[in-house]
Amino acid sequence: MLRLNRYKIGWGIFFSVILTGAFLQLADFETKKVEFKQEEDIKTASPVFVKKIFLNRKSEYILQLKYRSPETEGEAVTFNGHRLEMRGGNTSKNLVTVHYYYIPQHISETGNGELKISFYPVKPAYFDVRLTNYLVALNHGNVLLTLKNARIVIEKRYVLWAMAAVFFFFSVFLWIMLMSLAADFFNFPEGAALFVCIVSFLPVTGMLSFVAVTSFYGPYSMIVEWSYLCLAVFLIVSATGIFLNFLLLWCLRPGDLSGDYRNKIMNRGKYVVPAWFKRTTSWLGAQRVSDKLIIMFAVLFSLCSVLLAFGLKNAAEKLGNVAYYVLAGGLLARITGSRGNEKKP
Repeated sequence: MLRLNRYKIGWGIFFSVILTGAFLQLADFETKKVEFKQEEDIKTASPVFVKKIFLNRKSEYILQLKYRSPETEGEAVTFNGHRLEMRGGNTSKNLVTVHYYYIPQHISETGNGELKISFYPVKPAYFDVRLTNYLVALNHGNVLLTLKNARIVIEKRYVLWAMAAVFFFFSVFLWIMLMSLAADFFNFPEGAALFVCIVSFLPVTGMLSFVAVTSFYGPYSMIVEWSYLCLAVFLIVSATGIFLNFLLLWCLRPGDLSGDYRNKIMNRGKYVVPAWFKRTTSWLGAQRVSDKLIIMFAVLFSLCSVLLAFGLKNAAEKLGNVAYYVLAGGLLARITGSRGNEKKP
């Protein structure tokens, strides 16, 4: 039975404090991505394009202009009467030109804004205009790489601190849950359970701390929907902890290591493999190859849902294809085995 002391719970509080600090910097409750797209395929003599754009708030924006026209040598862009500065761009080998313009916060007003693009010497027959308050959007807008002033600052600060307190206790609970899982369910001694928890929290803590510090001091900010951030921390820590528990259990199972070496690793007396692990391995060993493949299909298919929860659609599709191949192999093995049994006298 797990016994918590100041030393063990202290490690949990240490990681929870760091994660809560990253939560305060990264978590967002009100900021949503703003996106405007306009495609023009109009052949007119006028080299000027004028468009009214509705902005729902005063913020910094990035304007992307893309066109393909060998006759167009350049353009001048203004927004609300202010000349915009081009911050970057390139022209590809197939003569597609992409230019980026920066709209500072002081010239963007809530409501309709006027965008004016003067091409010279002629306007391209086709061009694409996009205005956003972010640079990169991931996972259906739950994660945004934005400009520094694109975040909506919450006026009621007590709401943010209350959510941070909830996240802190959530992190401590997650630590205790992993410690209990390793000590009670996997039957590891407390030292090994503490090692599993520390290694499980290190990746997500280091990653979020780095992103938070970079967002605080850098010219750009990373914004993560608060519920998505909580879900990501829970899934990453839990998946890493479960994987490490099974890996350690597999390495210490009887027959692979000598008793003395195993005892040195555990830093305690003889390690007793959990009864559920013995029953599970015995049951799997008694199953046919086809049944094992079908069980593997169920596990892979379950992992696909986890990947979809993170918005990793491409990875989920590839893993799903592998799962269906495994299922096909299992069904083929089942059919082949059934026919072999029928041929026996």
